[in-house]
Amino acid sequence: PSPANLAYVVAAMTALGQLTNAWWPFVLSSAGMLVMAGLAIAATSTVAFGDAFLVCVASLLISALFLRLRMKTLAALADAQAVVERDATSDPLTGVLNRTGIDRELPGLFASARRTGEQVLVWFVDVRGLKAANDRFGHEFGDAVIVAVAHALRASVRANDLVARWGGDEFVVLGLGHQGSAAELNDRVDAILRDDSSVADTWRCSVTVGFASGDPDMPVQSIITEADGDMYRRRRSA
Repeated sequence: PSPANLAYVVAAMTALGQLTNAWWPFVLSSAGMLVMAGLAIAATSTVAFGDAFLVCVASLLISALFLRLRMKTLAALADAQAVVERDATSDPLTGVLNRTGIDRELPGLFASARRTGEQVLVWFVDVRGLKAANDRFGHEFGDAVIVAVAHALRASVRANDLVARWGGDEFVVLGLGHQGSAAELNDRVDAILRDDSSVADTWRCSVTVGFASGDPDMPVQSIITEADGDMYRRRRSA
């Protein structure tokens, strides 16, 4: 209990906010430090109690400010990291997964298929006539068509199915089950697009869907290639 030791106490109190990540530990630690500092100051006549105690309180207030800044900084870093991860795995135009996102989700999907004994189902979706729409109405309208198809796909599949933009005018849907149908998904998506005024008022938008399924021990690219081939056969026969 001396002026020199009080300086060390003040330094420790000021640093407290840099050593904690939440308010409750800070509040409890601050209360304990204040009690101990008050007892130590009261036990000596070399330091004025009122002035020393006010210095300790001021140190803890500064420490609280440091903690608030630290928590805001950590939250901002977490948000920035989340944005980076989202941009790395999502298509920026539609918000659905991109190929990187699919690659990250596939291990969990295949593990679920092995656990449940279900097949891996793949739908390959192509937007019909998008190039002609781009040439006639411009690329901004073409982007609106892509967005509308992505929304229609998400509204047409199950919540746990994976929807990804595979290429410029192509999408892939992956899910689990024992059977699937290209025609059913095709009809659902086309019906939603017919009611979507953002594109339907300008151009009749439709898709062609191919389907394939496979055992979870098969390479996923083989199933996707098979679904792509089925899509091309359906488009030629349409």
